[in-house]
This record gives sequence, C-alpha cells and structure tokens, in this order.
Amino acid sequence: MPPPGGATGTFGGFGGTVRWRLTLWHTAILAFTFAIFGVVVERIGAHNLETEVDRHLQEHLQTVTSVLNRTYVEDPRLTPEELADEIGEISLSPDTAMRLELTGGRTFTRNAPALNESLLASWKRSPAGRGMPWTGWNGAQRRRIIYFEGSPQSDFNGRVLLARDLSSVDAQLRELRRTLALVLSSVLVLAAVGGYWLSARALRPVAQITARARDIEAHDLNQRLEVENPRDEFGRLAQVLNDLFERLERAFQQQRRFLADAAHELRTPVAVIRSQMDVALQRVRPAHEYALALESIRKESAYLSAIVDDLLLIARADAAQLPVQKEMVDLVEIVDECCRSLRPLAQERNLQLRWEVGSELAVRADGRLLHRAAANLLSNAIHFTPAGGCISVSVRREPDRAVLEVADTGIGIAPEDLSHVFERFYRARQPAGQASDGSGLGLAIVGMIAEIHDGSVTVASRPGAGSTFSLGIPFHAGTGDSSHGDTSD
Repeated sequence: MPPPGGATGTFGGFGGTVRWRLTLWHTAILAFTFAIFGVVVERIGAHNLETEVDRHLQEHLQTVTSVLNRTYVEDPRLTPEELADEIGEISLSPDTAMRLELTGGRTFTRNAPALNESLLASWKRSPAGRGMPWTGWNGAQRRRIIYFEGSPQSDFNGRVLLARDLSSVDAQLRELRRTLALVLSSVLVLAAVGGYWLSARALRPVAQITARARDIEAHDLNQRLEVENPRDEFGRLAQVLNDLFERLERAFQQQRRFLADAAHELRTPVAVIRSQMDVALQRVRPAHEYALALESIRKESAYLSAIVDDLLLIARADAAQLPVQKEMVDLVEIVDECCRSLRPLAQERNLQLRWEVGSELAVRADGRLLHRAAANLLSNAIHFTPAGGCISVSVRREPDRAVLEVADTGIGIAPEDLSHVFERFYRARQPAGQASDGSGLGLAIVGMIAEIHDGSVTVASRPGAGSTFSLGIPFHAGTGDSSHGDTSD
C-alpha cells in the first residue's frame, strides 16, 4: 500500500512524488550549470594568474639578459667574483630562482634549492622554445620556468634559467575553489528549498483537483471541478475531467434507464407466460385450450427472445465487443432480400410494399448489421402503417454515400417525439384505441448500426401523413451506380 500523499518511492517517498521530482530536477540542473560555471571560473582564474607569473618572468629574463649583455660589452674578461657581484645586483622576487651557465663551465645560481636535478632535466625536455614559459615540478611543488640561450655571435654566450615558485598561485586557486564550492553548496541548498516551495505552489491546483475528484462518487456525478483559469494547463485538466464526469453521468443515467426499461419490457412477457401456465395447470382442460395456452406462450417466448437478442446486441456494442467485419457489400442486394422476406408480413396486414431495385451499389459495411438495420426500418414501417397503406423503399446514390429510404403512409410521429425515436425503449404516443407494438429497440439499433459505420439516420414525419426514414452509409468512391430499374409490388 503506498504511503500517504501518493509517494511510492523509497526513503519515505523521497523522489516518489512529482513535487520531489521537480525539486530534484531543478536542483540537478542548477548544480550542473554551476559546476560548469565553477570550472570555467577556475580555469580563467588559473590562466590569469599564470599569465601574470609569465609576465614577471619575462620581465626578469629581459633584465638579466640586458645586464649580462651590457657587462660583457664593457669588459668581457670579468673575473668570477666581479661577474657574481654584477649578477647579485639584479633585482629578483624572493620566490624566483636563477641559474646562469657560462662558457667554460662557470655556473652561478640564486635561490639554488629551488632548482633540483629533475627540474634542470626538464629544461632539456621542454617543448617550449627559447623565452617561452613552461611548468615543471620541483618535488611536489610546481615551478613556472623560462630560459634564454645566447649564441656564439652574441655578446653573451651562455644559458639563463629562471624558475618561479607557484605555491602562492596554487594557494589562490585552492581558495578560489573553496569559495566556489561554498557558494555552490549554499546556492544549491537555497535552490532546493526554493524549488520545493515553488513546486508546492505550482502543484497546489493538482492537489485541489485530486481532493475534489476523490469526493465525487458514482451516485453524485453531477458535481464539477472549479476551473479558476481555463487557459493554463491545470484549468484545461479540470475542464477535461469535467467533460469526463459529464460523459460518465450521462452513461450512468443511460445505464440506469436502460436497466429499468429492460426490466419493464421483460416483465410483461414473463408475466403473460406465467399466467398462461398457471391457468393451464389449475385443472384438467380440453386439448384445444392447452393448444391456445401453448400458442400464447410461444408468441410471448418469441417476443421475449427477440428482446433478449436486441439487448445482447446493444450490450456488445456498448462494450465495444460487437464483431464488425466491414467489406464491400451490395446495398441493393441487401435491401431487395429484406423486402422479399418481409413482403408476406406486409401482405398479411393488407399493406402495399414497393421497392426500387437497380444495379450494384457497393458500400464498405458489415453486411449482417446492414441487413439488420434495413429489416428494422421495414418492420417499423409495417407495424405503424394501418391496413390499406403503402410502404415505399428506395436506394439512391449521393456524392459521398449511399442512402436507403423507407417511406410509409402510417400514423406519423408527433413533433415532440421526433428527437426521441432513436432512444432505447422509447415508444411514441399512439392514437386512442391503438395498442403499442414493439419493444422500442428497433430504431435504437438502427441508429447504433449507422454510428458503427460512420453513417447517419434521420426521420421526417407528420402526424397522420406518414414517416420517411433515411439511412446513409459512406461508400467507396467510384464503385457502383444507382440507376433505378424495375418496381416490385
């Protein structure tokens, strides 16, 4: 079970909530940015300090070579003691060592301990040219080194090596790194606290939406979430949830109404069957009375079976489990077959059934469902057309669809009932003295089949003047022609 607050991660939910993740991402990005900034600052600082050291070394080297050149010009036969006095007058910083090698093997040094053998050896291996500084090591300490080598044609023929201790530079760099680390740590702590606080404020609408949505129950779906700002992300989220609640409310209302209507429809034939059986079993009756009772039970059972089939079809469609196999089928052939199969029922009711047939008119549809829709429209027209009336069925081609039209001269539909005729179990008010026929599911199934095929079904009617139902199904362009031919009665 997840801990309170919706945290599902370890460490007490650390990193398990959006609030923590936003804080961690914000802090991590800021840390990465400051780390890059710190490296850049440290590199710039190191470069500037070394540049300053190099400038001083080059100044010292220029001073030393100037003194030596002047001295040799004035008196090239100086004794070692006199040369040492001249060199001693050269002004060098305390952290700078010098080594002077003259022809004849004479060597002079200042701050000699700063120049060990490894440092002198690196002089020979240095990739830097004459007068170009490089960095060498004197044990564990760094030295910045520069040298000058005179040529036999010059006044001074020898080598000058200057080395400056970089301990002060390293100390400044360490202080710079400590300062950057301290500043970075302080900034990250402040960023983490500030990011946590800001994420809490930013996600407060989500918490409010969550709490409000949790209080909405299935029996109380008429409640809605408050939308403070419909233009931001949270406002759009609340609006989407409100739309979802509205659809759920309609679905629950439809389901409750559907269950109530189904129970009502099923109760009547079941009651009739039970009453017929009870009457038949009360005493011994003649054979013809049993036959009448069984015939009544058979009719009610057939009616009950038809209702169950319709309910099963609607339930599968609502659950998206209705098998639909769309293929190119001939609408004219389907309509012709329906009309021929229902013509005996029309003749039994003294109705004239006319239908127009033509050449092939192909549509992409499930032939079984399309046959069911056409049969339901014809059955509806037959049931609500008085004896002596006429029913006309036609199929025509429109630019983007094929249209099945069923027109009758029946009792018609009142204007207030037109918008409800495709609802489940809805039956329009009947004229006085006329019993209601059917379960109220036939036209609902037609509407459902039209929706499955991305089509539409419409009705036009006037009370006492009949009704016209039009079922439109999109078809494959260029397949079929709707030229009308013979008429069958």
